[in-house]
Amino acid sequence: MKEYTAKDIRNIGVFGHGGEGKTTLTEAMLFNAGLIDRLGKVENGTTTTDYDPEEIARGISINVALAPLEWKNTKINVIDAPGFFDFYGEVTAAMAFADSALIVISAVSGPVVGAEKAMAMCEKSHKARMIAINQLDRENANFEKVMSEINAKFGPSVVPIQLPIIEGGVFKGYVDIVNMRASSLTAKARRKPQSRPQLRNWRSPITKSSPKPLPKRTKSSWRNTSKRLNSAAKRCSRASLSAFRPAWSRP
Repeated sequence: MKEYTAKDIRNIGVFGHGGEGKTTLTEAMLFNAGLIDRLGKVENGTTTTDYDPEEIARGISINVALAPLEWKNTKINVIDAPGFFDFYGEVTAAMAFADSALIVISAVSGPVVGAEKAMAMCEKSHKARMIAINQLDRENANFEKVMSEINAKFGPSVVPIQLPIIEGGVFKGYVDIVNMRASSLTAKARRKPQSRPQLRNWRSPITKSSPKPLPKRTKSSWRNTSKRLNSAAKRCSRASLSAFRPAWSRP
């Protein structure tokens, strides 16, 4: 069994109202980390963290459950907490054990009382927290509306680091604002990036069918090219680059 030092261990609690998809999100984390080979479903009673017979029969989380996984050489203890107030003692125990919190909010219902309670508990215990807007693939999901409600309840300091790509009312992927990169999703898995041999096939027919080899460049020609590129880069103004920044990050 692999041993981890304290600096390589994270305890993250998953909190929110009942029915917001906390257990399903935990299941997806385990699947992406390679701990399970298929995604379980709450309605089928096949999820990893809802293992108690009473949980399977009711289709809800009753007990706090621990789901350890490894991601980028870091051990992450995911703590799946119940969402219904009948089991508030389990939620309190999970909050005490967690170093930080992932608060799950549905893109349909918005920030309801469960999310408000979780945020209040985080503020009282001075824990870092992040919000995940879940269930974007459901009918009547509205990211912009829910984001506005979150800002109205929790303040303007809550800003998105990812934005969903919605086409025709269907969730197609997301944009990573931090790295300014878009990822497209299929019904089964994330689309993998093209490999180098495939990228070579995208070269223009003119380049492929050119009978003459490209002329060799001398050291002076490379130096001149470098100077021209540096000169062009200096002429680029900060105003032109700001067009690529998201609107919420502009001053």
